[in-house]
Amino acid sequence: MTEMLAPTRDGARQVSRELAPYLLRLARWPMLLAGIAASWLVVVWRAGDITTTDGAIWLMRSMSALVAVSMVFALDDPSVGTTRSLPAARRVLMRVRFGVAGVAAVIALAPATVVSWEYLNTRSTVLGVVLEVSVLLMLTLSVALVLQRQLGITEPAQFVVLVVFGMLMLAQMMGARWPLLVPPGPHWAEAHWRWAGALVLGLLVMAWQLRDPAARPLKRFLRR
Repeated sequence: MTEMLAPTRDGARQVSRELAPYLLRLARWPMLLAGIAASWLVVVWRAGDITTTDGAIWLMRSMSALVAVSMVFALDDPSVGTTRSLPAARRVLMRVRFGVAGVAAVIALAPATVVSWEYLNTRSTVLGVVLEVSVLLMLTLSVALVLQRQLGITEPAQFVVLVVFGMLMLAQMMGARWPLLVPPGPHWAEAHWRWAGALVLGLLVMAWQLRDPAARPLKRFLRR
């Protein structure tokens, strides 16, 4: 088994070395930097108005929506049609793109987290906010991958603002029966079980989209 895995790792390292000179050109840096700058400016503008737990939660929700829209520009890839048949290159490229997206999200959310931290004063509140932010970012990335791999849209970020807006609208519409955007209180834990379900859905979609295109079709795999 070790003998079979060694060439794969060596091949991935070789691809990484060959791609290294081009890695910094892979992301849409102006859009990523604009998203980070916008999130910082909004926090500076609104920081004085955050005086309650509910206000802090809504600041994190709104910033995560803004960050999701900008972060997904790291996945724009005009070369996806060319590199789709090169599994080693695709793996390296996707690792780099997800790494850039993750770093951009952390930097963009840092000021909102600092401002909100003193008002997120219970463990359940902190965990709930982390879950909500993770779900929004995960679902946004998953939808972008679906647009890219299933619909052939090599630069899906331009459509993501509609996706994020649609998800927030859906959350509001579902609120009467299955509340999601709730304040801390009696419905908090129940709502976050729903958020957890959405996170699992996002992870499954992402895993599906990141499968090797040459892998066994899912229907045939399930019939085994």
